[in-house]
Amino acid sequence: MQTSSAVEQYLGWYRMTKDPSPHTARAYDSDLTLWLRQMDAAIDTTELTAGHFLRFLQGQRQAGLTSRTIMRRSSALHGFYSWMVDRQLAQPGLWASVDIRPGGGYTLPKVARSGDLETLHSYLRKQLRRTGSLHGDIREQPATATTLLAVSLMLVTGTRVSETATITCKSIDLTAGAVRVHGKGQRERVVYIVGPWLKRLIDEYLGYRDSAGVTHPYLLFNSSGNPITAETIRWRIKRAAEQAGIEQPVTPHMLRHAAATQLLEAGVDIRVVQRLLGHASITTTEIYTHVSDTALHRAVTNADVLTQRFLHDN
Repeated sequence: MQTSSAVEQYLGWYRMTKDPSPHTARAYDSDLTLWLRQMDAAIDTTELTAGHFLRFLQGQRQAGLTSRTIMRRSSALHGFYSWMVDRQLAQPGLWASVDIRPGGGYTLPKVARSGDLETLHSYLRKQLRRTGSLHGDIREQPATATTLLAVSLMLVTGTRVSETATITCKSIDLTAGAVRVHGKGQRERVVYIVGPWLKRLIDEYLGYRDSAGVTHPYLLFNSSGNPITAETIRWRIKRAAEQAGIEQPVTPHMLRHAAATQLLEAGVDIRVVQRLLGHASITTTEIYTHVSDTALHRAVTNADVLTQRFLHDN
């Protein structure tokens, strides 16, 4: 089969089976089209070599593109290649020679310095002046309570900031300690809130939310009572970190990274962590979807990130 025809078939299959967001679908279409333009699109897929992929990615690096763009294009190519191998259209094992490691031109995600996230979480708790019931403090400082809750949720569940901002009240089951979130590509998954401190914060925040007359379906709200945006959460975290005396900027992705790292260090299987983070995509293996909710809940409960790492001074 000609490579150009294979790309066309793959993109149709991708849209039908993976249900990507419109933005992701357009990006992958553009990435694979660009790749075809820089090679012989008429070449048979069985004649493809690692060089056809590697030369393209190396050219992207030399052109000065950002690591994020290069990684996305690598993901598009990897997904297409995996699809071909599954259908015996291309030789297996080629991707092992495609260098996509940090040493090959990619940068690792920025991580918070040791102690910075603990400092941030402690600062927000002290700002809320938590003594006994949280209700009185939330009434006085609802913005701080909202920021603390957002930070705590991302530290425990590893949700993206966009997912955190769009958590609905109905998606929360405090009895089961579960939250249903909508991730990239319109995929839905369940994450777990463990430890009595976070459950209590959520419960009392919901109580204040009702008394404040907030009527929209989303859990978190801004100073005007409207749904909080991901950008506002980013800005609040950045500002709180500065006020706490943290020199390095703190981003929501650092909280997500910390959640994953904490779980891995606690011995949680990497397949469980990948499912927790919602990394199901064309470049990940289907094994992520086979990890049961029971195994995920047990793993997160045993790790109890917030209690073991962030609440030891209480």
